[in-house]
Amino acid sequence: MDGHINAKVVAQPASFIAETAGFSIPDNTKFFIVPETGYGPDFPFSGEKMSVTLALYKAANLNDAVDLTVNIQRTSGGSGHSCGIYTQDDASVLSELHECFFLSSLLARFISRPSHLHFDLDAFTM
Repeated sequence: MDGHINAKVVAQPASFIAETAGFSIPDNTKFFIVPETGYGPDFPFSGEKMSVTLALYKAANLNDAVDLTVNIQRTSGGSGHSCGIYTQDDASVLSELHECFFLSSLLARFISRPSHLHFDLDAFTM
């Protein structure tokens, strides 16, 4: 409630997180996707979660997605994070990413098209 992750839920399965938070989920639930619209202290899911929780953003275009990602990083601890993008326009992503993303971002890993969540959840496989 104070804007920080509860240490009890770090690297725990979705069932444990739901139980700790006081709600129920189907038995086969592996992760949570939380729609988010902003970043910073007023948007707690925009920060580091260290759990099976993914913030999902929708951007109007590639430049908006880059700006959003850079701002999320700047307000949640900086470099070392990963980012996933799903697009039908691979040509734009490949031609523009180096210039607009990697030069303005402290991104450690970028994943295009494959399920980004799969890569992040590998660390939490029980």
